[in-house]
Amino acid sequence: MKKLGFLILALVLVMGTMGVGYSMWTQTIKVNGTVSTGNVSWEFVPTETSLDPGPNYTGYGGNVYAGSLDWTIANGMNPTTIQQLTKNIGWTDVTQVDSQHLNVTLNNVYPGYYNDIDMHFYNNGTIPIKTFQPTLTYTDPTTGLPVTILVPAGTVVEIPGNDQYGGVSDVIEVRWMANLTGVQWDPGQEAEVSWGIHILEAAKQNSNYTFTFSDEAVNWNEYPSS
Repeated sequence: MKKLGFLILALVLVMGTMGVGYSMWTQTIKVNGTVSTGNVSWEFVPTETSLDPGPNYTGYGGNVYAGSLDWTIANGMNPTTIQQLTKNIGWTDVTQVDSQHLNVTLNNVYPGYYNDIDMHFYNNGTIPIKTFQPTLTYTDPTTGLPVTILVPAGTVVEIPGNDQYGGVSDVIEVRWMANLTGVQWDPGQEAEVSWGIHILEAAKQNSNYTFTFSDEAVNWNEYPSS
């Protein structure tokens, strides 16, 4: 009988221990806090400049800008072949569609015409960012729909258009001159980026060519690895 009493007592003690253990494992601690996030934001500063801004341009110092004389470059956009011509015929207009898109219109241009456009990229957010590959958008001459492509730094990209032979060919080549891909920009920092534009032999006479530049930025610690 005594053995049975000891057994019951031991069982009660074990159950009591399990009860304490269960209570400890289900205890909840609540912590209240506030998290304030930053924002990723950038814009093109409206200070675009052009190597060939247009006939009789007087924006630089009030006099006709000597650089408004046309320029030319060899196919493939080899910088060592660039040279200034003696005629002032074609020109390029650059306008802001919004803070992150720049529209480029080529006026009265011809095969061999070259221009270089400089623009400023500004981090107006509150955290560091890294620039990704820029983009170029043009209208597909066959479908009439917009097409957006990536433009890797230093790579020559062709833009198709209606050509002088009655078909569709590459009529413009573009090269992003400044390699800012993956470069970090802190809030308030500004950087200059540059695009080279060259009209190819297939370009059509009496035709307007226009396209849009943009870029992409990501949080500084989330830059794509490839």
